[in-house]
Parts: sequence; structure tokens; C-alpha cells
Amino acid sequence: QLDDSYKELPLGERLIKQLNSCPKGSEGWRQYEDIGGEIFKYLFGNTFRNYKFEYQAKTSDGVHRRDLIVNNTYKDTTGFWHLAKTDYNSNLVIVDFKNYQNKLNSDTFYMPTKYLNSQVGNFAIVFSREGLDENAKKIQLKLLSEKKLVLCLTDSKLIDMINQKMNGQEPLNSMENMFYTLCKDI
Repeated sequence: QLDDSYKELPLGERLIKQLNSCPKGSEGWRQYEDIGGEIFKYLFGNTFRNYKFEYQAKTSDGVHRRDLIVNNTYKDTTGFWHLAKTDYNSNLVIVDFKNYQNKLNSDTFYMPTKYLNSQVGNFAIVFSREGLDENAKKIQLKLLSEKKLVLCLTDSKLIDMINQKMNGQEPLNSMENMFYTLCKDI
């Protein structure tokens, strides 16, 4: 449920307040997923020709359920979504929400890779409250060397990107910078 006191704020400020007030852990998982979906749309919705998305999207065999999928109908052929499509075959942008109180370990971070395949693509975004521990960072680099890109957006990174958007800057530039940093570390 959204707190009514946020309604008067501009959307970006409201999202930051909601993110900051969302309880970490199992208590707030649903709220975190809802806020995360709103944040994703706020940051990137206008960068797709047709922002088509689905929450809790099951695979046809019913084995996997992805928190959020977005059809990668990028607008800009020089932008980050184009890179995800061409270099990582990302027909869908897969977003996984991890509302954990601590940094993600390698096992937890690796879990969303089960959604990646040749049809969907080899790209995913993980929203994590606290980011990745050192072993998870090593897995992230290993995945990149295997041509699978999994980016992690922490609360602080999301707030940074929301502030960029409110100041007229393009948050996708942050995604490009994260990609560059990962590539240079391989």
C-alpha cells in the first residue's frame, strides 16, 4: 500500500521516499517489488518504443517465474538497450528484485541466470538493497566472460539514477558506465 502523504511529491521524490521506507527482508518483499517496478518504469519507460511489461511472468513450462520482464523495443540504436539486444540477444529485459537485508552472495546472485537463454537473451538486472558481496562480484565477472551480463542496482544507485532523471539527465548512461566498469575488470 502506498502512503498517502507521498501523493503531493513529484514522482521521483515519492519513489525515493517509498524505497527508503520499504522494510528489508521477507516482510517487505512485495512492496519492494512494486516500488522496483515503478522505479524501472520511471527511469526507463520512455526509452522503449512500446513499454510492454509483465510482473510474475511464468515460463511456458511453469518452472520459472520472473519478477518483471520488459519487451526490449529500444528507441535509440546508440543506447544501452540496443547494446543489450545486439551483444546479449536481449529480446526481454529481465528484472529480479532481491529485498535482502545483506549483500547478495554468489548463490543468490547466480539464481536469476536460470532465466537466461538463447530466446530470451543473456541479460538481466538485479535490484538488490545492499549490492553484492565479493564472491558475487567474482561470479558477475565470470558470467560476463561467458557472454552473460547481469547488472546489480543497489538502493543508492537507484536513488542516484532517480536524481539524474529529475535533473534532466539520462539514467541509461549509468547503466553504460556500470557495463564499462565490469568490462575493464575482466
